[in-house]
Amino acid sequence: MSDDWWQAYREYLASPEWKARVAAVQERAGGRCEQPGCRRKGRHAHHKHYRNFGNEPLEDLIWLCLPCHQAEHPDKKISGKSPFQKLVARHRRRKYKRP
Repeated sequence: MSDDWWQAYREYLASPEWKARVAAVQERAGGRCEQPGCRRKGRHAHHKHYRNFGNEPLEDLIWLCLPCHQAEHPDKKISGKSPFQKLVARHRRRKYKRP
């Protein structure tokens, strides 16, 4: 996928529309991972595919726990931290970096 696509993806993930879809998927799942056989607490909305990217019906999304989401992306590091938590961690690493 192109750099333009990834930029649009990042912008979409920050949008109120995406946040509303995430909330709806989480509510549908009752907060639990929707991967068959898993009952952990879910943390991530995962696209089953990107054919309807930006206008996904809820059926295109699944609510996953961190281990199940990581299993869907074996070549990518999936973080369990929110964007705010990531920002705070980066700040702390820079602030308290040893000389």
